[in-house]
Amino acid sequence: MKHTIVYVDDDINLLKSFKRLLVNEDYDIQTFSDPHEALALDAGTAITLVISDFKMPIMNGIELLQQFKIKFPKAIRIMTTGFADLKTTIEAINKGEVYRYVNKPWNTSELKILIQQGIHLYEVSEKNIELQKLTQKQLEELKDFNENLEKKVEEKSREIVEKNKVLEKVNEKLDESFYESLRLILKIVEIKDPYIGNHSKRVSIIADLIAEEMDLEPEKKRDIKLGSFLHDIGKISLPDHVFKKSYPKMTEEEKKLYYQHPVIGNLTISFIPRLKEAAEIVLHHHEDYSGTGFPNGLKGEDISLGARILRIADAYDRMVNPAGDDAKQMTMDEAYRKIESDSIVLYDHNIVKKFKNVIDSLKIALREKKTISKITHEQLKEGMVIAADVKTVSGIFIFKKDEVVNSSMLERLKEYVKLDPLKEKISIYAKT
Repeated sequence: MKHTIVYVDDDINLLKSFKRLLVNEDYDIQTFSDPHEALALDAGTAITLVISDFKMPIMNGIELLQQFKIKFPKAIRIMTTGFADLKTTIEAINKGEVYRYVNKPWNTSELKILIQQGIHLYEVSEKNIELQKLTQKQLEELKDFNENLEKKVEEKSREIVEKNKVLEKVNEKLDESFYESLRLILKIVEIKDPYIGNHSKRVSIIADLIAEEMDLEPEKKRDIKLGSFLHDIGKISLPDHVFKKSYPKMTEEEKKLYYQHPVIGNLTISFIPRLKEAAEIVLHHHEDYSGTGFPNGLKGEDISLGARILRIADAYDRMVNPAGDDAKQMTMDEAYRKIESDSIVLYDHNIVKKFKNVIDSLKIALREKKTISKITHEQLKEGMVIAADVKTVSGIFIFKKDEVVNSSMLERLKEYVKLDPLKEKISIYAKT
């Protein structure tokens, strides 16, 4: 499939530069200096990507992308701008559902990477649509079968079993596509700062362990894990001079920009139905228990439980895995004592007590990471520590190295191996 990319800008020189940038790529490039000419494209045209400048005399980029969203709903929308403020960002996300901002003048290598990522996101979306159509077809067939169940029960019993297996695999593929999209979002952050990408992964694991220790419902645990995974997504909107500076060294004006990143993160993911609760966690993950945090100054249990858990996991990881060569790295015990001393002012002291059990479990697990044994999935038990990534034969990722096994992980494994066996035995750290 040859991807069509539309670029709209009133600057003729930039249109020529854009064509030269992609001259060696197998894309159908269409450029327009007049937004109305771009909107005149045939509605049946398969447009993969539309890139528009924000400030144009005839029609601004938000208005153009809003109309493109109606006429070409599948197209991934990107906006370029020589300036960006919170109001512009919110309006672009709400009205045009903009995938990314690009500051002008754009960096050619970063723009090419962004275009490739936008195309990948488009392809993932198309694949999801195909899988959903297949799922709907299977459901319609099952409905027809059930209406005639009494007459056909003997001859169709075997078919319905097979159809259910197919449907389960389709749903698993849909889930995998969803999580693949989330991993893509985090990759965008990693391009700007690898530390934040790795930090987000670690925080997600720690927050999940706290939620498990608190015995929360599976849905809440899922939302907390997703919110933790995406909590720093809003930082990609920060200017480089703010993004790369530590908080204590920021000016008051730079801090005002920094305070916006939870809001931007919330707006970025809140329009995805499955991420609605996670988006609230992202919005409030810098709120302090005493009410001194941002962006809303919420206090105590007015802050969502997921955000209170994330607040602790985020702070802990930044203490034991600090950013920058000049940052002081704390031990696990030092980090916990610091969090405990700031309890009530910054953190929910009841969650801090639960976090102590998580720290103790991690310390035990680390002491036991000496020898490695290989076991079958039936032998895996709670409390064991995974020594190598676990995947199925078809390549689906199940567990990460160094994860501590809990009950929800065992349930997930049990469901996966029914349809897709493990590629090899599970490696665990054996006690010595």
